Amino acid sequence: MADSGMIVPPETPSRPPAEPPAEQRYTAFRGPNGIRAGWRVLIYLAISAAVFFVLLFGIGLIAPSHGLRATQLTPLGTGAGEGFLFLVAAIPALIMARIERRRFGVYGLPARSAFRGDFWMGGLVGFGSISLALLGIFALHGFRITGVAMQGNTIPVAAVEWGLAFLLVGLAEEFSFRGY
Repeated sequence: MADSGMIVPPETPSRPPAEPPAEQRYTAFRGPNGIRAGWRVLIYLAISAAVFFVLLFGIGLIAPSHGLRATQLTPLGTGAGEGFLFLVAAIPALIMARIERRRFGVYGLPARSAFRGDFWMGGLVGFGSISLALLGIFALHGFRITGVAMQGNTIPVAAVEWGLAFLLVGLAEEFSFRGY
């Protein structure tokens, strides 16, 4: 090799590869991205069950005679039921965000996007589609309006109450199905 002008380094004895650091050892529970996905889902479900029972127990202590029974469809009853569902889905996601060292927003509800364009577009499309469906039912004589049972200040108050209740419905449904 001296003829070609290249210098060849002397051979070094081969050493076994060094053992990877503890954080890089992969097991049935831990992979290259931390806790393996299946275990994360099981942990999330276990935390969800615990949160469900703790909240249910807490509600039983606060309102023992009422519990979660709903006798009438009201904004408060709807909001309370959907708020409960949202908490059962969101609290475990907050805990998992800490365990996985991620931001809560990566699970579907980023604070930066709250009440931005998609929210208002979804509200407009939802309101418009329900209004068109009701208009079609009305045109085919499926219902008729004979009067308004509310008067004065009750109408805007009820609209705000139901708006907040259905905001909780949307949050609960979206986060329950598309969240963690």
